[in-house]
Amino acid sequence: MPPDRSMEGFEQWPRHFGDIISAMPNNSTKEQFFRMWSRPLFHMQEGKAFIEEHLSTPGVYVLYRTDEPCYIGKNNQPLFKRLKQYALKPNTRYYNFWNYFSAFEIDNESERDKIEAMLLFSHAHCE
Repeated sequence: MPPDRSMEGFEQWPRHFGDIISAMPNNSTKEQFFRMWSRPLFHMQEGKAFIEEHLSTPGVYVLYRTDEPCYIGKNNQPLFKRLKQYALKPNTRYYNFWNYFSAFEIDNESERDKIEAMLLFSHAHCE
C-alpha cells in the first residue's frame, strides 16, 4: 500500500489558532484582530455601531460555541455584514450554533485565502 501523502507539505503549518496570529505576514492584515467577542454586541445599538466601525474591511472569521470553533469563513465584503447576518437572521445556517466570534481584517485576497486555509487545517487537527 502506498504511503499517505495527503498531509505532505503541511508539517510546517500552525497547529493551533493562537499560532496563526504570529504566523501572519505583517503586511497582510490591519492592526486589528478581534478575539472572542460576544454575539450579544449585535443586539445592542452601541455594540453594533462599534463592530460596524471596526470590522469595515474583508477578512476571515471564526464562530465559536462557547470556546470551541464551530465555523470558519471568509468574506470579500466588510466582515460586519457577514457577522451581522449570522447574528441577527434566524434563517441563516449557523444562527443557533454560536455565541462568540473572532475576526482578522485582511485586505489582500490571496492572504485571506491562506489564513482561512490555515485556520481550517488547524481546526481539523484540533479534534
